[in-house]
Amino acid sequence: MGLLQEGDTLVVWKIDRIGRSVKKLVTILEELKEKEVHLKTLTGSLVVDTTTAQGKLMYSIITTFAEYERDVNRERTLAGLEAARKRGIKLGRKFKLEDADIERMEQMRKAGIPVSDILDYFKIGKTTYYRYINKSKVINAKIKINKIANIKLNRIANEIV
Repeated sequence: MGLLQEGDTLVVWKIDRIGRSVKKLVTILEELKEKEVHLKTLTGSLVVDTTTAQGKLMYSIITTFAEYERDVNRERTLAGLEAARKRGIKLGRKFKLEDADIERMEQMRKAGIPVSDILDYFKIGKTTYYRYINKSKVINAKIKINKIANIKLNRIANEIV
């Protein structure tokens, strides 16, 4: 590919010799088109000669089907992910640390221990650390909300009695 120049013609025995998959074939065809290099196949059920109108049509058909295949795969993937979410399946990587570890991390942070020491202690990166700290803040906020709600419910219950 590196030796081909504008106006050259790449001659292959069969179209399937260019790439093992439609995706690879289209990638190579796109490279040839960008370099303005023509393609000519000598044999096979799909004879392509991009110097002719028919060859250009075949090129367009091949790339259109490849694009269609990509779109269908994308739609299937998105539908599968959405179905998994609806079934309650959590996607993505699982947390490395347990809730007790996150609590310990929060205590270390509040005690003024440098972040770098906390990272070394738990063998995690900075981004992971802040993700856990944020998770801890959310958990603590939920606990506080529940405590406040329970206090208010107890007051209401005492007023009724």
